Amino acid sequence: MNGNGEPVKLGKSTIDALIESDDFFYRHSRILLGLTSSLKGNFGVDLTFDVLHVGRTNVNYEVACYKIACVVKYEFFVDDGFWDVNVVAEKTLGKYMPRFKPDGPGPNLERKGGTPYPYIPETKYFIFKNPGYK
Repeated sequence: MNGNGEPVKLGKSTIDALIESDDFFYRHSRILLGLTSSLKGNFGVDLTFDVLHVGRTNVNYEVACYKIACVVKYEFFVDDGFWDVNVVAEKTLGKYMPRFKPDGPGPNLERKGGTPYPYIPETKYFIFKNPGYK
């Protein structure tokens, strides 16, 4: 809440929490097994119960394949940051009143005196055997 609006690089334990999450594992496994419907896209990961300040976040991915190997590039925490911290108001009043709906960095759910700040996206690459992508 006191980030002064400056972008913040998240630490190793936060990145590890994302990589070890069930949401990420499911999507990553589908990519490695050749089951994804698109070689480029994005998906959400919910870290609310693991890393509260991150909550729900975004992951972009892109797969590039060659004859025997593929590389998947992930970008974590894309278009995300520490804002809309009033989770109680979001879950209760947000159902009925627009000013309590999450909106990214803006006036809806920020706490008085707090300054929202963006996360600096983190990029990771994984190399794997080509499961049949063309």
